[in-house]
Amino acid sequence: MRKGIFLIEKLGEPIEVQSQKTEDGKLAKRVVVFREMGERYGDCIVASVLGRMAQEEVLKEEDVVIASIRLSVHEHNGQMYQDAVVSGINILCAAGE
Repeated sequence: MRKGIFLIEKLGEPIEVQSQKTEDGKLAKRVVVFREMGERYGDCIVASVLGRMAQEEVLKEEDVVIASIRLSVHEHNGQMYQDAVVSGINILCAAGE
């Protein structure tokens, strides 16, 4: 789990993906690029935001947020992949404020 204060650098468009965890089999997903605050060239993390937060226009580029990001690794066809999914997020300072 990675926790920290981040700047939302880029925000993708919401899309629907298949999910066995929802009643209708669909889940909203949005890709976000977070830049770690405090350093000019802080670490960047590309993560997925799922569900309500992905659907609603709550998050904006340039928002400063506190986020918890769950990191996991899986293997597919002999290749290793890393997933980053936001498990919690709160806006500290909205863009333009």
